Amino acid sequence: MSQGIAMIRADGTIPVVNRRAIELLGLPADLMANSPKFQDVVDWQRAHNEFDDEATLDPTLARLLREPGPARKSFFYERRRPNGIILEVRSQVLADGATVCTYTDITERKKNEAALVTAQARATHAERMQALGQLAGGIAHDFNNVLQAIQGAAGLIDSRAGDATAAGRFARMILEATNRGSSITRRLLSFARRGNLIAELVDAGALLHDLCDVLSHTLGTPISIRAEAAPDLPPLLADKGQLETALVNLATNARDAMPGGGILSLSVAAETVDAGTVHSADLRPGRYVRLSVSDTGVGMDQAMLARVFEPFFTTKPLGQGTGLGLSMVKGFVEQSGGGMTIDSRPNQGTVIRLWLPAADGAAKSLLQSESSATDHPAGAPRRILLVDDEDMVRDTLVASLEEAGYAVVAAAGGTEALALLEAPGDVDVLVTDLSMPGMGGLAVIQEAQRLRPGLPAILLTGYIGHSAQQAIGGTGDRSFILVRKPITGRNFLTGSRRCWRRDRYLVTAQPTPLRLSH
Repeated sequence: MSQGIAMIRADGTIPVVNRRAIELLGLPADLMANSPKFQDVVDWQRAHNEFDDEATLDPTLARLLREPGPARKSFFYERRRPNGIILEVRSQVLADGATVCTYTDITERKKNEAALVTAQARATHAERMQALGQLAGGIAHDFNNVLQAIQGAAGLIDSRAGDATAAGRFARMILEATNRGSSITRRLLSFARRGNLIAELVDAGALLHDLCDVLSHTLGTPISIRAEAAPDLPPLLADKGQLETALVNLATNARDAMPGGGILSLSVAAETVDAGTVHSADLRPGRYVRLSVSDTGVGMDQAMLARVFEPFFTTKPLGQGTGLGLSMVKGFVEQSGGGMTIDSRPNQGTVIRLWLPAADGAAKSLLQSESSATDHPAGAPRRILLVDDEDMVRDTLVASLEEAGYAVVAAAGGTEALALLEAPGDVDVLVTDLSMPGMGGLAVIQEAQRLRPGLPAILLTGYIGHSAQQAIGGTGDRSFILVRKPITGRNFLTGSRRCWRRDRYLVTAQPTPLRLSH
């Protein structure tokens, strides 16, 4: 037989054991010639190091070794012998207390399983690299367009410096291009789940109306678009650019699911989740705005639905999709404090629902007051110590902040900044880059606040990565906030108020500024 078989009576004697069991267990002939009991076999195995350290054993086997004598219950376990053979051991307890054990060599099966896992990992890696290549190509294309606009407009400003009207027009083109570049990086970081979102009040009904105008020109004539917005909708709290991108992604997926044409329906309504309610999107109690995107397309079966949120999983043909869309939308919605569900059946279309938090009264008044602030507020810090090791970045920040009405003293590194703080002179707020050679921004802030206790500080970074998260998490009661580049004098004004208006703001930034409590 290919399997080893042993029969063990309730008293521990072994009336039957076949040759294959002896071979698989590696039992010596002299031991078996003396009609050993079950415990004799276990003792021999222990003496010849057949079992590893108990902590590494299968829990069932470890328990059996702690209990002397034949097992009183049926069991199953796997173990590796010192010679590398992997055995699957099963037992069945009979009515009279005897046990029948089977031993199966599963070494080859385990090797095949390991090879399959390795092959799947390689295939997944190859799929991911292909998708990342497509993603990188799209990002490169977008950024080249941004750079083209900036380079062309800057060159025209240089050649037409005497024409103030033309220079102003081209300068506005540069600002629009940089805003687009910033949006691209936010979308990319959102995919990596590392992007911080910029909260603003969004009129979902107006957003849907504007989006329909855009989609009607981009989805094609076979697609009929319908939109419906409930009356008296509260504003929702979200990153408007990310929300627009999410809805466009969903609309594009819906179009692809209706190759012969169909109906795309967009709707928005308010919804309240009461305490104690189990919501389909796992939402916390509170007020939400629900956006729905439905189509009359081919739909999906349960197997596809189980995988739709996996990054790089796509139902589209090779080269026509990266599988990033739904995973990015889900990441954005959950990072915004909301939820997402998908209902679909083959040939019956798909309905995707997004819930985003409605802005409460405090958030509305806070964001509206910040967005309306254009002048330098009374009592605001006037003298800034700016620290950045990049000459070009430092020079443009100095000019931008001076344009906004601040007096700025610049330093090229932490050592130079601390020397300025040790000397006499007023400094109202410290602004420093996070990543700098030698002394990083967090160390600069800590040392600066040791020299000048209570000095407000703003930490700038272009990427909310590991070091930035460490900075957020390890601040203690230090007075600083984290602000993502790029910044202008205007949005610095909003950020800097958070340093001195301690009656309204926490002094430690959260990893996701959007997560305001309901």
